[in-house]
Amino acid sequence: TLGSLSAAGKAVSLEVKGQVLDGDEALDITAQSLSIQAAGLASSADALDISVDSLSLNLGEGSAFVKESTGLTLSSATTGTFTLSAGGSTHLQSLTATGAVTVNLSAGDLTVGSLSAAGKDVSLNVAGLVLDGDEALDLSARALSITAQAVGSATDALETQVESLSLNLGAGGAYLSEVDGL
Repeated sequence: TLGSLSAAGKAVSLEVKGQVLDGDEALDITAQSLSIQAAGLASSADALDISVDSLSLNLGEGSAFVKESTGLTLSSATTGTFTLSAGGSTHLQSLTATGAVTVNLSAGDLTVGSLSAAGKDVSLNVAGLVLDGDEALDLSARALSITAQAVGSATDALETQVESLSLNLGAGGAYLSEVDGL
């Protein structure tokens, strides 16, 4: 159970055989980069509160519940269910989940490099734009729901492989490239 760990400008690495739990409602970890290897991370009722630039998770099929005070780069993550709430622009470079994925950004844009949740649901609720992070397949899931101002761009569509799609967008519209049809 974490109370408070402050290592501003430093790298923090946690290797835990069990689950990393949040001890309170306050900020739990402040660091430049955070790497966690554990059986699970926090709970849906009490997410781990962090303030980091870069996050890496290796939880196997354990669930992750994270609340970032600003924005971050998720450099790599292997999890079961994955829930992230952030207060600023966020980049998902590589996320593989065996459970449902929910990302909520109260400000900023979401850039998706690689998000794989095969056979599961993905929900992206973004105050700004959902952007393509690379040339390859960006997102694979059973069902994809996006609420944002816009998705992709005319010159760089978001590449998806999903069975169903739900969009709630602002005036920016959607630029998607679906691999095998909806």
